[in-house]
Amino acid sequence: MFVGIPVAAHTSPSGGLFDGPQRIHDFKVLWAFKGSREIPQLATDESSAACGLPFLTGMPYFVYAYASNDFLATNTCSRTTPLPLAGSDFVSALFGLDVGTGEFYAAVAVLLTILVVWRRRMRRQRLLNEGA
Repeated sequence: MFVGIPVAAHTSPSGGLFDGPQRIHDFKVLWAFKGSREIPQLATDESSAACGLPFLTGMPYFVYAYASNDFLATNTCSRTTPLPLAGSDFVSALFGLDVGTGEFYAAVAVLLTILVVWRRRMRRQRLLNEGA
């Protein structure tokens, strides 16, 4: 599991789930939860019909990957998702808590409080800069 940003991609002619073309993405790893931060390439089938994921370059993702041939791989069944939609998976990985426990919901409340305070400070700073 890691949080990363796809920075480039190329197509490999075969090796996918149904031996079809694969899309190989070069990732910049921002945060590794399990495994090494050295995760230079991630493979997924090029076709969504073969469970391939359409990664957008520059968008951060919460990635569940598994070993496959020469690369780490992922697919639509792996819970890989854009980071803004990762919610409970991200909090669970960040704090090592099981989803649905009281500690999990407390951690979510703390993170939401931090986010609200940060946004208010940013808004206040922007207003002060505009008024100056």
